[in-house]
Amino acid sequence: MSASTAVSVPRTVGAKQRVAAALGEASAVTALLAVFTWIQNRLGTNTAAAHANADAVARLDGSEILGWEVSANTWLAGIPWLAALSALLYSVVLFAPPAVLAWAWWRDRAAYGRLRTMLVTLTFASLIPFALFPVAPPRLHVPGTVDIVERYRLLGSSTTPTTESAANLFAATPSLHVAWACWVAYAVWVVLRRRGFRPYAVWSFPVVAAADVVVTANHYLLDVFSGGLLALLTIAGVGAGHRWLARI
Repeated sequence: MSASTAVSVPRTVGAKQRVAAALGEASAVTALLAVFTWIQNRLGTNTAAAHANADAVARLDGSEILGWEVSANTWLAGIPWLAALSALLYSVVLFAPPAVLAWAWWRDRAAYGRLRTMLVTLTFASLIPFALFPVAPPRLHVPGTVDIVERYRLLGSSTTPTTESAANLFAATPSLHVAWACWVAYAVWVVLRRRGFRPYAVWSFPVVAAADVVVTANHYLLDVFSGGLLALLTIAGVGAGHRWLARI
């Protein structure tokens, strides 16, 4: 056996192991997402409670803030190209977490496990308020709002009338879009910071996402804050847990 052949064998084995590991992670994450979706879509059944809770959330937002939200939504609806861009951003936030998770696995295997646990934890933790406190989003509850995402239907981000029976329409509080956007920013920050970068611009992503879900009439301002709080508590809690486990 030549030297070149002897070297190529372990490399081939290593490559196969990496592919197998990647497929295993992808399968596990896909299965967890399917379980989450199945559970979430079976929680939004109490229409009366969802609208009553939406009234409570709107009161907490305040009439002035709610009026601003409706005005911003109306303004956005009057600018088709910007409204289409906002609908696209709404979809991008849905696709960003799995894409960033895959990138983190590829770029920084040491940080990947912690980041994956954070994402899975905050995603499943959202099921608790969705079950206990269903809330109808502004687009389904507040008079005068325009469903921007439904109007443009980009990247399959909309819940159309034909799919309403299979989807949870009342998962507004907290905003999982905002929670996911916060996680995406944190994950990119962690991976790049470990390589000597300081990508402060990534923190603009959850801010833009928060503005987007409000002006498209998908969330109230309270949803935005509760989504950010969910991400903050999850990131802090999982991070502390990992540090504790590393010491024992």
